[in-house]
Amino acid sequence: MHDERNSYIALNDAGSNEAPHSWSLKISGATIFSSVGFVTEEGVRNCIKKTQELSRERSKFIIVDNTFEFHDEDSSVLGKSIQFTSADEMEKAIHVFHGQMQSSSIISSNDSDEEKHHTFTIFISGEEHQWNKKTISFEEVVIEFFGSYDNNPQISYTVEYKYKKTDGQYTSMAAGDVVEVKNKMRFEVDKTDRS
Repeated sequence: MHDERNSYIALNDAGSNEAPHSWSLKISGATIFSSVGFVTEEGVRNCIKKTQELSRERSKFIIVDNTFEFHDEDSSVLGKSIQFTSADEMEKAIHVFHGQMQSSSIISSNDSDEEKHHTFTIFISGEEHQWNKKTISFEEVVIEFFGSYDNNPQISYTVEYKYKKTDGQYTSMAAGDVVEVKNKMRFEVDKTDRS
């Protein structure tokens, strides 16, 4: 899978067809998920909001040949992923989809590249990392430090953060949480294997 740190939601305008507006989730410039078409940009933004709200619910993902469709509460298709090379890769994509939907900036086709790609220096358990988004999720901190996120119930993670070295105590994050990124903010992350 691509580097999740470089993700954004792109608003697309196809021009003159009946439903010219759509959106896509892009990671490292590659589209991994595309929405259905909408008549207005407002319809697209409402779809993004609904997807952000519902993306934590596993029942909203329908699996078809190493791709997934995402459905709303009325079982209407909101969009479809690319085809992944394996079921494992697709499962990982579904797992990080929620975090990416929560933390990715929305970029319209006329936004500047400079705004999309601001880089922050963050520290995770003492190690310096570069981060290219304005927010970061619990899962993204784990993936950035350990290289992957294990969904095994025997594995648990703790993530805490503070914005300055001189700040007092760390603030805890829970799975699914997303925080705003500030330059030189600090995270502590730990992994426990109970097997």
